[in-house]
Amino acid sequence: DLGGGTFQVIDALKDRIDAVVRAVPFEGSRLRLIAERIAAAERPEDVLPDDLRLTPAALDRADAEIRMIPIPDEVLEALGSFAAQIEFCQMASRRLEHMTKDTLRVAGRRLAQVCNEDCPLDKREHVCAQSEAGISTRAHAALLRYAQALAWFRGRNIVSMQDIRALLPWVLHERLTPNAHSGFFLDEGHQVFLADRTSWLTQLFDRSLALRNAHASSREPLQALAERVPTSREDARSLLREVEAAIENLLDHHE
Repeated sequence: DLGGGTFQVIDALKDRIDAVVRAVPFEGSRLRLIAERIAAAERPEDVLPDDLRLTPAALDRADAEIRMIPIPDEVLEALGSFAAQIEFCQMASRRLEHMTKDTLRVAGRRLAQVCNEDCPLDKREHVCAQSEAGISTRAHAALLRYAQALAWFRGRNIVSMQDIRALLPWVLHERLTPNAHSGFFLDEGHQVFLADRTSWLTQLFDRSLALRNAHASSREPLQALAERVPTSREDARSLLREVEAAIENLLDHHE
C-alpha cells in the first residue's frame, strides 16, 4: 500500500486481510546458504521439513479440532470491552447508542475534528482517542478463529487471554489506524508507537484491560440486570425501567 503501487488499497479490502505476518530482517550471514541453494537449484518447498507437510485429510482434521476449542466467556467479555472502548466517541452524538466512531464516518467527519478539549475524557488515559475507527465483525471473527488455532498448536484445550493478546496486533494491523493528533501520541515516549504499529496495538489492548478492571465495580449492578429473565409482561417493563435508570446513573456518575 505504501510501496509505490499503482492503486491505494481501500479500507474495505484491508478489512479482508485476516492477518499480517512480519518477515524477520535478512541477515548477511545467510548469504552462503542462499548461494548453496542457487548452486543446487533447490526450490523453497524442497527444504520444508517433512513434519510440516500436511495432507488434505490432516488439514481437515485439524480444522475440525480447532473449531471445537472453546472460548471462555471471560475472554469474550474482555475482547468485547476492548472493542467497545475503541468504538466509543462521546462527542459523536447526544444519544448513547450513537456515541460511536461509525456515526462520525457516516457524517464524513474524522475523529481529530471532535476529539478536543470539549470532550471531558482524559485523552492520554482513554483508548478511544488513539484510534480513528472501530473494529469490524469480520475482524472479530478472524481474531477468534486464529486464537483457537493458536491454542490448538500450543496443545491447549481452551483459548486464553494470552492467545488473544498474541494475535490481536497481527489481525488488526491493517484495520486500525492511529489518530496521530491524540494527546497520547504527544508524549515523547509514545511517539514511537506511530511507527511500530504492533507495539501500539499491544499496549492499546493492555490499557483497555486495565481500564476495564478499574471500572469493574460499576459493572456489577449491570451484570445482575443482564442475568435477569423477565417472567411476565409487567416484569419485563419493570426490568426495562431499571435498565434505563442504570444507564442514566452511568452517564451521570461514571466515565
